[in-house]
Amino acid sequence: MTQILANHFGVLADGSSIDRVLLKNGIGTRLELSSLGASVMSLWLADRHGEFSDVVLGYESLGDYALDSHYMGATVGRYANRIRGGRFSLSGETHQVDINAPADAPRHHLHGGHDGLNRQAFNATLDHDAECQPRASFFVTSPDGHSGFAGELSLRVSFTLTHDNAVVIDYRAHSTKDTVLNITQHAYFNLRGHDTGSIDSHQLCILADAYTPTDDDKIPTGEICDVAGTPFDFRKMRSIHAPEADSRAPPNGGFDHNLVLNHDGTSPHLAAILADAHSGRRMTLFTSEPGLQLYTANYLDAVAGKSGSTYHPWAGVCLETQHFPDSPNQPAFPSTILRADTPWQSRTIWRFDTFNPPNRS
Repeated sequence: MTQILANHFGVLADGSSIDRVLLKNGIGTRLELSSLGASVMSLWLADRHGEFSDVVLGYESLGDYALDSHYMGATVGRYANRIRGGRFSLSGETHQVDINAPADAPRHHLHGGHDGLNRQAFNATLDHDAECQPRASFFVTSPDGHSGFAGELSLRVSFTLTHDNAVVIDYRAHSTKDTVLNITQHAYFNLRGHDTGSIDSHQLCILADAYTPTDDDKIPTGEICDVAGTPFDFRKMRSIHAPEADSRAPPNGGFDHNLVLNHDGTSPHLAAILADAHSGRRMTLFTSEPGLQLYTANYLDAVAGKSGSTYHPWAGVCLETQHFPDSPNQPAFPSTILRADTPWQSRTIWRFDTFNPPNRS
């Protein structure tokens, strides 16, 4: 039996009321969401033996989420990833948006700035779709000029938990002025369990023949390069934490890079497969987006998480479906311009199943 449950999570310092929502499907998968940042707080999945574990990193309290600087499970924007100098030209005008990265000496825009979507109180509605699958939709309006972005932006983010064990994330938006837009979901996955310490047992495949090289500030150079012979070649299933990752992928031998997905349109396409041999859990990812940011939690420095856990680098992996970083300054990249009064939409799907390890006898 599918279920939708909602309760009060708490109140932010500005008086905004925050809800938490639980979606459950008929096979026991449970997805917990928060209206703060339209965030994924937990995802309980069965392993190959039918035992359930929470496979996304997170916090216990609303206060921890309100102060979070790691975008734990959040919907991220208005512009996910980086914009060089926080500056770009649009419709003949130069725009300056919030500067917040790197943290020790801010000089670039990252993930919507100091007051991005991850810090906004969304309104929530709960229903079932046409197939009686539980769905939670979150709505927010970002004012004209918020964090320097033009136009009043109306955004809806919907999460549907399907009968066949997928999470479908639908984004829809429109703006009153020409603007730039790049939205992603920033869940940290550890398919063995959020509190198991590392993703060493995970294998990863990303259907990407190319990636976008960056400078020392992780801003794209404008090149689009072949992944062959680089640490970014995940075209066949391989260990995510391999020795070759130490080359050209700092810090801590980790990844924080955009890969250029292979696809021929805007409908959701197969983009990646993440699998954990220990638990037998597997996630197959589909998206309508052209890029995927592979991030291995490099900046989690003894972060206190839920259930008394402590998160370190490699404690989880983010597979952030997106347009490319710094696209407003890179004419060769797919455009992130959203024209006034033009509907925008995007879809990402996480599909889950289990597998048995290969027979080695």
